[in-house]
Amino acid sequence: MFFPGRDGVNLAYREVGEGRPLVLLHGLVGDATQWLRHGQAEAIAASGYRVIMPDFRGHGASAKPHDASAYPPDVLADDGLALLDHLGLDDYDLGGYSLGARIVVRMLVRGATPRRAVVAETQEEFGQRMVHQVLSHARPIDMHVGTIIEYRLKLHGLPLRWLTQIEAWEPGVRFVDRQLRGPYALWHHTHEFEPLPGGDTLMHDVVRYALPFGPAGALAHRLLVRRDLARIFDFRSKEVARRIG
Repeated sequence: MFFPGRDGVNLAYREVGEGRPLVLLHGLVGDATQWLRHGQAEAIAASGYRVIMPDFRGHGASAKPHDASAYPPDVLADDGLALLDHLGLDDYDLGGYSLGARIVVRMLVRGATPRRAVVAETQEEFGQRMVHQVLSHARPIDMHVGTIIEYRLKLHGLPLRWLTQIEAWEPGVRFVDRQLRGPYALWHHTHEFEPLPGGDTLMHDVVRYALPFGPAGALAHRLLVRRDLARIFDFRSKEVARRIG
């Protein structure tokens, strides 16, 4: 099946199953068949979903224009929005892997409003294969004191659920989150924002945390947790600079 991009380019998509629409976006070197080859599409469809899988322009059965003007910034996000318009979807879920994960984020920025957004990506710079999945309400969260945020992710291949609550909310100044449920005995994270000359902002993080399990937790901290936290915050620093710097 095919649909037109916003610039008229002919783009392909596939569907499996019936039920709640879920649009899945493939990775950089793949196409929609990646979801079919490895069985994810059928497994998700069996849970009551209409799985919709487009081929990005330049991939799979979609058109592959040779003119550079056919690939302006955010064109893949616009193609995704064109697919939503073509199918008339206004209540749906959205997911992506690798490049598809980036496109999911860009679609949200450009106006997509799925009920849920699922993002999965490999973080090679962590020095190990670390796949994380973030599941959240994609519509803007009403942030205020008392807001509860749920995260679902994978760390070292193990599924992890994390529930935090906003304890302080001062936009542009600071906010504080505290773990309600998760892997730590204590997690209290203060984010502070310091304005700098020239319109820049310096972000400060103060984290108080403790692990459960007594001596075993202390050993895990020395061998693994401390290193992982340093890498996570280093990665976040680089990503913030890359995305908004």
